[in-house]
Amino acid sequence: MLKNQRHLAIIEYVNEHQFAKVEELSQLLNVSEITIRRDINELHEENVIKKVHGGASSLKQNHIAMDIELELRRTTNADEKLKIAKIAADYIPDDSSIYLDAGTSTSLVIPYLENKNVTVFTHGLHHIEMLNKYNIDTYIIGGHLKTKTLATVGSLSIKYLERMNFDIALIGFNALDSEFGYSTPDEMEAMIKATIIKHSNVVYFLGDESKFGRKSGMSFAQISDGYLVSNKHPGDKYLNIKVIK
Repeated sequence: MLKNQRHLAIIEYVNEHQFAKVEELSQLLNVSEITIRRDINELHEENVIKKVHGGASSLKQNHIAMDIELELRRTTNADEKLKIAKIAADYIPDDSSIYLDAGTSTSLVIPYLENKNVTVFTHGLHHIEMLNKYNIDTYIIGGHLKTKTLATVGSLSIKYLERMNFDIALIGFNALDSEFGYSTPDEMEAMIKATIIKHSNVVYFLGDESKFGRKSGMSFAQISDGYLVSNKHPGDKYLNIKVIK
């Protein structure tokens, strides 16, 4: 079996079964475990399956395993994200201090802040150009740069945030579950989000329906910690959730 045929077989099997051990893939394809491990490493690097201890897991499972790259997120559900951004902007009063979380959903709010005389704080470096374009007073939170999302994270960022307070926080999320709450794949970004929420008077979570009924790696907030701004209500099992749509 050629390498590309073997890769396709691994992807198909892992997606069908959600998880596969190195040993069973070796037996299935009649190749050595060393070859399978090398295949898994290559497919993991190509972001088509996830390398885990002892084997590989599917990226199509309900549990979201990793960040979607910023460039991809810019084009995902763009119409819904724009509607959500417009709704969120309507709830931001003039002359307020705003924390703008890193991410595409929050960046789309920026043009609607132009005439509100707000002060924006953010750790999202991809926001800077647009904030400057609309002449919005901005403070950048320092820290360690996460290159895939262009966000600063780490202990220095946390220390800065712990000394501040914000009128309103706009927070993005990767997944929302009725029990697990709001979650994201990255531990450090989860810590940043949790700290922002703790130091904000009002919190709005921005996300479309594609993120409902999912769990990501780290929970950073419960559904009662703020208002969900979305294009749709997540459902009756989300008790006590406050939805703006």
